[in-house]
Amino acid sequence: MVILLFYIPGAAAGAFATDYLGPKYTLALGVFLQAIFGFIMSGLYSRLVTEIGAFVVMCNFPHNFSGHI
Repeated sequence: MVILLFYIPGAAAGAFATDYLGPKYTLALGVFLQAIFGFIMSGLYSRLVTEIGAFVVMCNFPHNFSGHI
C-alpha cells in the first residue's frame, strides 16, 4: 500500500511538467531518467539486495514520473 503512495507526487510533477514542456518532451525526459536510474540500480545491485529500504526507494522513484502516463 505504501508503494502506491509513490505515484502521487509523480502525477502532480508530471502534470506540471507536461504543461511546461509539452507531452513529447516530458515523455522523453521520463524515459531518460528511468534509464539513468536503471544504470544506477544495476551498479548498486549488491548493496540494494541487502538494504530493502534503499531498494524500494530506488525501484519506485522512477515510477513517480511515469505514473501520469
